[in-house]
Amino acid sequence: MEKDCILEKLQNFIAERNDILPSSVQPESRLKRDLSMDSLDIVEAVLEVEKEFKCSIPDEELEKIKTVSDLVDAVYNQKTSL
Repeated sequence: MEKDCILEKLQNFIAERNDILPSSVQPESRLKRDLSMDSLDIVEAVLEVEKEFKCSIPDEELEKIKTVSDLVDAVYNQKTSL
């Protein structure tokens, strides 16, 4: 699975939830500061990608997720470690 595919799904999900354009959701975008996501929004995004990509991101990894790229990497690492 390519990281680009994961990124695209996340961009669309975050954009839809925050009523913004997908192109404004960039890998370096900080979830809280740049995209105005709160903790619940982040958990919902994680649950969505876990469901979409049939993976499970450990809680200790969740604490490290600060940017869109961090979330993409977490999903990618879970999928490639299976």
